[in-house]
Amino acid sequence: MLSVQEFGALVEMKLCEHAGDRRPWPEGRFFHLEEGELSFDEYRELVAEVVEHRRAPERREPRCSWDVLIELTCHLGWIWDDGTVERGGEEHERKLAAGTRIALQRYREHHITSEIWRREIAALGRSDAWLALGAEHEAAGRQIQASAALAAAHWLDPATAGAAARVVQARDVAAWPERLLEQPRPGFRDQGVDRRHWFAWDMKHSGRLDVPSMIAYSCDENFWVRGALYRSLGLQPMLAVVPVLLEGLLDPDNFARERAAESLGWTAAPGAFEPLQRMAREDASPQVRWTAELAAQRIAGYWMFYGEWSAVFQRPDGTYAVARKLISRQLGRCARDLVRHQPELESSRAEHDAVVEKLKPFEVPYPLDPNTPPVPRGPAAAEVEAAILRADPVHEHDDMLALYAVSKHRRHAERAMALVSAPGSLGWNARRALRALRLPSRRAP
Repeated sequence: MLSVQEFGALVEMKLCEHAGDRRPWPEGRFFHLEEGELSFDEYRELVAEVVEHRRAPERREPRCSWDVLIELTCHLGWIWDDGTVERGGEEHERKLAAGTRIALQRYREHHITSEIWRREIAALGRSDAWLALGAEHEAAGRQIQASAALAAAHWLDPATAGAAARVVQARDVAAWPERLLEQPRPGFRDQGVDRRHWFAWDMKHSGRLDVPSMIAYSCDENFWVRGALYRSLGLQPMLAVVPVLLEGLLDPDNFARERAAESLGWTAAPGAFEPLQRMAREDASPQVRWTAELAAQRIAGYWMFYGEWSAVFQRPDGTYAVARKLISRQLGRCARDLVRHQPELESSRAEHDAVVEKLKPFEVPYPLDPNTPPVPRGPAAAEVEAAILRADPVHEHDDMLALYAVSKHRRHAERAMALVSAPGSLGWNARRALRALRLPSRRAP
């Protein structure tokens, strides 16, 4: 594995050598379908064909396979036609137009330039930088990216709310889906724990529109909901989610902390490499250590070949050549991910089998304790929820429980203010409570 110093030098070298590359794709695949290789005119034509098919289903199906079209316009069906309006009417046409605008914004969203990498890496802990990026995206007509950047700015500093509102005040209400305009989604925090958990999982299917909601509600009191939100955030190809996930590495719950680590590995954010390596050595949970090590390897593996991924996947043997190099740098678990998602072709079966043999020393099973049966998270989350609802944020003796109660009952924020500088989990929970109340803390996270 690379040292922190070697990794920093590697990232700088790659950003200097290459103008851009694909973003890493979640779940270790490193790649996405080839929609980015289409010209914008070709992409726009495909989107128009999908819209025409939704307008008149009796028309011929679009010329691409449905699998590719689903990826091109991922999860936008509910924007175009949610079943609540009459097909062919004025409202249906408005939905089709709004969905088309969102689909066109997503052209080449899985490609990122080195300039954007540099700017977003530099912005990770700075609300002013995210605010500036949000204003730039908005001015350029990139409302999805603008909303995510502004949400990151507000998460880092609630005092940016007024400036963020001014950035989006010119949006044409009739031109965009309600889901884009109503962020964070109203009513989320008033739902029960089961419903919040379901919303947290479902938000990843909303075509990136719910990123501001995921960021805002990642401060939920319940570990089950936070864990689902951390994982859904990791499925968004944008670095605006990284400040939230880095804070999630301090989450006192093992399940939630593990999901934050897993998602950071999918983002390839260079700033996550060192804390993940430290977590892989020091965390008290063997499951979290296992996940953090894999996440750190994914980040290192992505940057070892930054600028080359498109060429790698154009060669039949490209994946196996990369896997061998990763193995030579002790990044075998990352290499396993890469090979696992590579289609097995008869022409390359011998090479596939040879690489798989080299990967056997890196087959580290997920650490399960045979003496401790798994506990269903739903009932455990319900018990936690009930305890928080019973707790009095003023008189509760347990500080951790009191802090959860502060944000759940939305009162006595003074208790969180007094503990925001406390070390470890207590300080983390105080910051979480203040974010849930949309109040600034006395020190930056």
